[in-house]
Parts: sequence; structure tokens; C-alpha cells
Amino acid sequence: MSLARGVPWIYGGVLGATGMIMTVFPQGGPCLRCLFPEAVEPGRATEGERAERAVINTVVTVVASLQVTEAYKILLDCPAHNRGLLILDLWEGSLTRMAVERDPACTACTVTA
Repeated sequence: MSLARGVPWIYGGVLGATGMIMTVFPQGGPCLRCLFPEAVEPGRATEGERAERAVINTVVTVVASLQVTEAYKILLDCPAHNRGLLILDLWEGSLTRMAVERDPACTACTVTA
């Protein structure tokens, strides 16, 4: 929806003790579909799998804080935007930035460019 409306979107996801954020700019690519070309079908998890996927609440707080900071950068027109996927692991204490390239065959962001 943000691509169609030309509005930046700040993706955030968490699982266990890890989280990730990515700021998507409709005219500047890449989009989330460039990163994940195929949507993952929702499935049924066993009780053991659900326990492994439990989210540690502090990860949600850190991811949300990073998303809000990215929103401030957009509102203030700051050039220091996060242009890739930022991955954090609170258990390991790591923060990694992964470059994401715009996919020329992307069915989402190439239509809006």
C-alpha cells in the first residue's frame, strides 16, 4: 500500500531474541518484496515450534525504537536513512546492516518507479 501511495514505510519484525527493520522508500527502492520475492504461506506450528518462536519483549521495544528513529529521520528530511536491512540479536548483542539491492524484476516497486 505504501508503494502505491508513494509513502515511506518502516518495516519491523521480531522472532525470539532477534529483530529487523528496513525503511522502504517508494521511489528509491528497494522494497520488502525485493528482499523476500516469495510470500511465505502461514502454517501450523507444533507446540515445540511455538516455544522456539516465542518473542522476548525487549526485542519488540528495541525494534520499535529503531523504527521511530527512522520515522524522525524521514520527518526531518535527514539524509542518514537506513538503506538496508538492519538485523539485531539481543542475545548475542549484535547489530548487523545488510545491503539490499533493488530487484529489476520486482513486481512491487518497479511498477511504482
